[in-house]
Amino acid sequence: MRNRKVRLLSLLLATVMLLGLLAGCSSDGGEKKSVTKGGDKDSIVIATSGETPSLSPTEHNAVAGDYMNQLTYSMLFRTDMDLKP
Repeated sequence: MRNRKVRLLSLLLATVMLLGLLAGCSSDGGEKKSVTKGGDKDSIVIATSGETPSLSPTEHNAVAGDYMNQLTYSMLFRTDMDLKP
C-alpha cells in the first residue's frame, strides 16, 4: 500500500514537472503590453513602495512621505553658504 502511494505521488510529481517545462518552452511570449511613449511634459510620475500620508513637509513620519517631500520641496528653496534662503 505504501509503495503504491509513493509510486503514484512520484508519477504525479513527474507529470506536473513535465507540464511546467512544456509551459515554459511555449513559443507564445505571453501577454503583449502596450507601452506609451511621451505624455504630458508638465507631469512626472513617481512610484514608491508605500502611500504618502501627507504632502505637508512637517506632518510626515514615513519613508515614502520623506522621499516625496524631498522631491517636491528641494527645488523650491535655495540656500547660500551660510544656509540662509
